[in-house]
Amino acid sequence: MSYSSQTDVQIAAGGHGNLISLTDQSGALGAVDTDVLARFQARADATINSYLRIRYAAPLANPTQEIVDHAASLTVHYLREAKQMLTPHEVEAHKASLAWLEGVRDGRIRFDEPTPPKSAAVKSAVVPLGGDVTRETLKGMW
Repeated sequence: MSYSSQTDVQIAAGGHGNLISLTDQSGALGAVDTDVLARFQARADATINSYLRIRYAAPLANPTQEIVDHAASLTVHYLREAKQMLTPHEVEAHKASLAWLEGVRDGRIRFDEPTPPKSAAVKSAVVPLGGDVTRETLKGMW
């Protein structure tokens, strides 16, 4: 089973019509070619797993939404690459996606842990200074 569903890839592609144009190789089908889609989803999953297996048991049994989103984006990237339809923006987005995966591989990014709760020790406050605020009156405050 792929990390991303057809719906996920459709959203990443920008809609149903775009997904049809990316997967319908002959142009005669007029619908999403699920075999082509599955082939490119498998390629995206293999890319993700090649980074994940350094730190995690891949494939993931319960992928996070981040992984699903990256899988869908990679699938669209590979579909557009096959049709030679990549824009410079899409190439840069692909590099950013791979950089994120490298961060996961290297342990700088942990997608499997919840965000720590906000600290109660840090409080913001407005401190009235009183009088004129000048360089001289601020000396020694920080």
